Amino acid sequence: MTWHPIRPMPDIKKDQQIGKSSRERQDILVRFQYTIEQSPEAVFWLERNGRFSYVNLQACRSLGYSREELLSMYLWDIDPDFPKRRWKKHWEELRTLGRRTFETRHRRKDGYIFPIEVSACQVTLGDQEFHAAFVRDITESKKAREEQSRLQEQLQQAQKLEAIGTLAGGVAHDFNNMLSVILGYSEMLRNKLPAGHGVLRDIGEIEKAARRSMDITRQLLAFSRKQVIAPVALDMNRQIGSTVKMLGRLIGENMELDFGPGEELWMVKLDPSQLDQILINLAVNARDAMPQGGKLTIKTSNMTPAGKSLPFNGDVSPGPYVRLTVSDNGSGMDKEVLSRVFEPFFTTKETGKGTGLGLSTIYGIIKQNNGFIDVRSEPGTGTTFNIYFPRFEGKEQIPEMTEPTPGSQGSSTILLVEDDDMVRNMTANMIETLGHTVLAVPGPLAALSFCETTHVPIDLLLTDTIMPKMDGAELSSRIEVLRPGIKVLFMSGYPTAPRGGGKALPYRGNFIEKPFTKDHLASKIRKILRE
Repeated sequence: MTWHPIRPMPDIKKDQQIGKSSRERQDILVRFQYTIEQSPEAVFWLERNGRFSYVNLQACRSLGYSREELLSMYLWDIDPDFPKRRWKKHWEELRTLGRRTFETRHRRKDGYIFPIEVSACQVTLGDQEFHAAFVRDITESKKAREEQSRLQEQLQQAQKLEAIGTLAGGVAHDFNNMLSVILGYSEMLRNKLPAGHGVLRDIGEIEKAARRSMDITRQLLAFSRKQVIAPVALDMNRQIGSTVKMLGRLIGENMELDFGPGEELWMVKLDPSQLDQILINLAVNARDAMPQGGKLTIKTSNMTPAGKSLPFNGDVSPGPYVRLTVSDNGSGMDKEVLSRVFEPFFTTKETGKGTGLGLSTIYGIIKQNNGFIDVRSEPGTGTTFNIYFPRFEGKEQIPEMTEPTPGSQGSSTILLVEDDDMVRNMTANMIETLGHTVLAVPGPLAALSFCETTHVPIDLLLTDTIMPKMDGAELSSRIEVLRPGIKVLFMSGYPTAPRGGGKALPYRGNFIEKPFTKDHLASKIRKILRE
């Protein structure tokens, strides 16, 4: 308990006159007594030995005792935090300071304990001394403070993850540019060498390392919610059911896996591969948290959270959700680890045992699909992840996936707009080897100037999406005015623009993700030119 000294209350002396007559004094005393008796705060007067000499009606109501019972009791009979041995010191301290305000607890007659705020003061009546305590139940206000603190912590966590996500997306974008150069030149160099050449093995290792780096950038893009996805109407029970066997092999025979599908589960709109990513990452984490074996439980259910049951996570709104619950009985996490669990590259595993991107990937997937996640964990009690996806009403056809086919030689004229010199040179070389004529410019302003001042026919605009002064969407709109009917192909290290409130660019399917191969680029160019 923390004590706060307040200005002392003046003594009431015997010879002080209250009013001008005995009747007036009596009226004032009656009013005083009525005011104290009917006060909404509990009032206690205590004698030097710690026993109550007066209690008002609210004191009786709050504790569940009769007045007669309380007047036979002592302070330590109702305050579980105030042992008898402290009374003498408390009495002397209050005599010195005159008044204090502090928080403690009271125990009702039925054993229920609740928090209170006490304002205690020293009162002298003639040669007698008393302590007067004015007590207020602060159960609701304390809950409100705790709830406000919890929401503030969650808001700060959401803002921190949002900032990290922006950084991660930018890093992944720049990294993908470099990987485009590495993979592009490796591919072109490999195509120039005869089969069996000794350098081909080294080129293969370069490509292998670059593709492993691509996996890292994909995870960063998932966290920053900038990966390309193909969401479909999805029966989560069916999708999980088809994945359970694979999860069983992943976590090993010493772990029990239990799947409890919810009845009449609503549909969600989600990319099936993203649901698989979530389950795989959580299963791997659970396996690592239970090296001696344990139980992993997966459940689904319909839920419409509202009010206090709605976890705060930025822009979460009440409504129907499908809940995916994944829990284990492993080692659990403490509060410090829990506060950083979704940060990219944060891991408690040994060096080389994990990248720290698993849970950050999950977080990005959930946010990208307008869902939210709530994690509960304590050391030694295991961990539970509750993931909520909005209910989807309607039907959607699963899109057909087409693989890129080897490109044939072309003869079109392509305007290439790319602000990164290395990526521009590499992409221009790719286009030239495909037989097309390439006009490469370093940015949007140069592209506009070229289209305004020359009359060279252009069949296709191949432009980066994120560039200084103007993005690819605005550039394509302005060039389409100058060159009606021109075809457009967007390329980027991530498919959403960080400007304009995070709105997606109007790709209309005309998009190629960096890094790309020559065959993939050829297939995209051929497809767009034929449309």
